[in-house]
Amino acid sequence: MRELDRRVGILRLLLADIADRERQAEDARKQLRGQIQRIVDFTVQFNGGVSNALAGMAEVEDRLTRQDAALRHLALLRERARAELHAVLVTGEVADSRRRLAELEAQRTRLVADASDSVAQATGRPPCRCNATEPSRRPARPASFEDYGGGVPHWGLRPPHSSVRSQKRRRLQTARKESPSPWSWGGGSETKDGTREGMS
Repeated sequence: MRELDRRVGILRLLLADIADRERQAEDARKQLRGQIQRIVDFTVQFNGGVSNALAGMAEVEDRLTRQDAALRHLALLRERARAELHAVLVTGEVADSRRRLAELEAQRTRLVADASDSVAQATGRPPCRCNATEPSRRPARPASFEDYGGGVPHWGLRPPHSSVRSQKRRRLQTARKESPSPWSWGGGSETKDGTREGMS
């Protein structure tokens, strides 16, 4: 910032110098034009020599031409200095904006931290120092058998093989209990040696 301020000061001094020289050149031009008119008036009124009048006007015209050239050159310097000053000022404004933005970001961070501390004191929980813009990194809860909803798996997962075997075993036992015994087809009762009495 100090370098920018110094550069701005130098350019403004340069512009002030150019403006002063332009004012002096304008005054000199007016005086030279007046001199040409006085030479014409003197030659006509007092019967002056034409040769002397032409030589005097040529000399004044040369000086007037130099003043016109100086004004053109000063105009070029003025335009370039103004453009440079504008660029330096814009650069300084951008630097100020960035500095102000950094200050506001730091202030926002402090406010968020203070708010988190206040909530932690009110709820009795430790304050969260994580960034609010970052996604949550908490691992997903592992799926249990109850999450499958009665044997229908969620999230494209399958129940454990042991659970499938247990279900098949229970269904087989239920089917055996409900189906009739083959010895009951012919009637009679079973003896101690495994034979059936009353079978035809």
